[in-house]
Amino acid sequence: MAGGGLVAVAGLFLFASQCLRYLKLGIWQTINAQAAWDAMNIPWPHTDWIGAQNIIDSWLTGALQIPLAFVLLVLGVCIMWIGTRAYDAVEKPAPLAKRHE
Repeated sequence: MAGGGLVAVAGLFLFASQCLRYLKLGIWQTINAQAAWDAMNIPWPHTDWIGAQNIIDSWLTGALQIPLAFVLLVLGVCIMWIGTRAYDAVEKPAPLAKRHE
């Protein structure tokens, strides 16, 4: 849960830094998910199936243009939600079945 919170806060921090940069310079610096992809040196997926490669290329090309701050915020919230659900499932005992007489 805390990891998701940190990721979400990173997204908010990135957005806030973009806002401050805009206020100071008057130019909006777009930082999209492609920047993170490139920074992590993730290779572009490749397959010999031409149709499958076209789908991969078109999907990734579009997905990597999403603003990184938004991606981090959504990813962080999803991680927190999954963590909360998992914690609740482990910590809360299952309700006992009612006996029908």
